[in-house]
Amino acid sequence: MAPTGHIALSLDTLVFGERLQASVREMDAALRATSTVASVNYGVTGAALFDAQGRCLAMTVSDPLIFASVRIAPRALIDAFVFDLEDGDVLMANHPDYGGVAPTIVTIVAPVIVDAQYAGAAAVQYRLADLGGDLPGGWNMGATEWLAEGIALPPVKIVRAGRKAFDVWDMLQLNSREPADLAWNLDAALGACRIGAEQIKRLVQHWGSAGFERLSTDYLAYTGRLCRTLLGVVSSPATAEEEAVVVLPDGSLVR
Repeated sequence: MAPTGHIALSLDTLVFGERLQASVREMDAALRATSTVASVNYGVTGAALFDAQGRCLAMTVSDPLIFASVRIAPRALIDAFVFDLEDGDVLMANHPDYGGVAPTIVTIVAPVIVDAQYAGAAAVQYRLADLGGDLPGGWNMGATEWLAEGIALPPVKIVRAGRKAFDVWDMLQLNSREPADLAWNLDAALGACRIGAEQIKRLVQHWGSAGFERLSTDYLAYTGRLCRTLLGVVSSPATAEEEAVVVLPDGSLVR
């Protein structure tokens, strides 16, 4: 039992959370390293991991423009295909009705299926160079509607059961002034999502579905308490007393 005023979490929960955080950072780094889009390299990227309940377990965002959308859009895409998900599917959208914030900022989601059950999802959000619109590059300062900057894409499968959906890829490339660059950067996003999806799969296989959900709940509760404590430190240093500690299996504490 942790002393009063301390924020306690088990060692399993700590390891679980650190692996999630490491994965979203690796996803973001992989996307930046492989993408050819200048805006990705200097900042418009985000990555997130979700559990089967749609809760965001970990995320990293480089631009406040997409801070909320990185959490909201992937869940909207999953809900759109909730009765039609197979192992190896990958979803994509940019439509404002599904959490989109701009035509060239797309959301790519890789659902994770373990033992024929939906276990969670890995997602990235980033800016593509061109998806149509009146002007190249998706920047139109005189735009008065969404379509002036690019196509409005509802949730679609760009990969079906592990195989690229070439009808969708063709449609996207035919609506871009830079089709080869678009295809390359979609592949970059698929690779980044694969990193997160494999991590979720490993965690579910290690702890089981019930254990994964329990650790997700514990970790989210811990991070919520930690955030409230940090906000308390900022607003009122004199009244903030909680301190994060790790409860080891033998009951001892590590601060």
